[in-house]
Amino acid sequence: MKILMVSKLDEEVGGVASYTKTLIKNLKDNKADIRAIELEELFKIDGDIIHIQHEPLLYSLPISVLFPLIIVILKLIRRKPIILTFHGVMDLGEIRKFAFENKFYFPSILIRLTLFLMFRILIAFSNIVIVHTPSFKKNLISHYYSNVKKIRVIPHGIWKHNSVSKDVAKKKLGLENQKIIFTLGYLAKHKNIEGLIHAFKKIEGDNIKLIIGGEIPPRFVGDPNYEQYVSNLKSYANSNIIFPGYIPYKLLSLYFACSDFFIIPHKRRVSASGPLCRALGYGIPVIGAEQNVLKPYIPESNIFRDMEAAISAIKENKIDIERSTRWSKRLRKRFSWDNIAKLTLRVYEEVYNKSSR
Repeated sequence: MKILMVSKLDEEVGGVASYTKTLIKNLKDNKADIRAIELEELFKIDGDIIHIQHEPLLYSLPISVLFPLIIVILKLIRRKPIILTFHGVMDLGEIRKFAFENKFYFPSILIRLTLFLMFRILIAFSNIVIVHTPSFKKNLISHYYSNVKKIRVIPHGIWKHNSVSKDVAKKKLGLENQKIIFTLGYLAKHKNIEGLIHAFKKIEGDNIKLIIGGEIPPRFVGDPNYEQYVSNLKSYANSNIIFPGYIPYKLLSLYFACSDFFIIPHKRRVSASGPLCRALGYGIPVIGAEQNVLKPYIPESNIFRDMEAAISAIKENKIDIERSTRWSKRLRKRFSWDNIAKLTLRVYEEVYNKSSR
């Protein structure tokens, strides 16, 4: 059974590449015959099963628009089983708010229709679709009318990290004797970064700092409205609110290791979170303000109604550090990459056996 894994593979441009490379390594450790390729190589190399990583706009804009057609042609020409991993499944009921927050120029009804048709085609021409959370499965069923028999929930794997000590990391970054709150990801408008900043400014002091890692999403580079939004965010920078910009992959371990808390400010989530899973891998207490998707990964005591409540809990030492550490340890074992690889192999075997009949 030869598997082709199709994905972005440059870890410097997004979390899906890190996910793919880690999953492939663990699949190979479990004796899988698997090869990673970029989408451009899809029609040049054959395999018994084709497993494609997908997220809206993961690939270039033209390819993303044509992606459903590519899958249809692939299915008709190759006639091989296709597995799709959806790293994000948008709740269509949230489209209007999402479009408003991101200042999209297209009518929300057009965005909703485009997403609906795209996912319907992808689901119809795939054998199995994999999502990372039960809420994404629920979205596929309730908003895209997916056949429940096609859906498998396989959580995002959690990295187990052995890094430098917190004190050493803080010293290297010039943050000694500081309490560090860290968040990481593209500075997208729907992520509520401004809400996090406004909440933090109400409690900021000399011994607590907020680090906001990340830059403008690549697809919005050159968009004057989006660049103005990011510029406005960075105008809040001071000695306590730090924007390091893009953090190279090799330096990420220092930022995670120095952090006392990792915070997820999103009002709503449209994709799985690699940074969240990395934070759990470091044993950092993770704080959030959105219950639906975060719940499998974060104890309910660390989920708050909004950013002000979350930041206040940090300032007032209301976060149970020991409980958060135990929670992270359990999840690292339960969602280890070895376990995720084994669950993925079961899907491969299921699909391969059905196609061989």
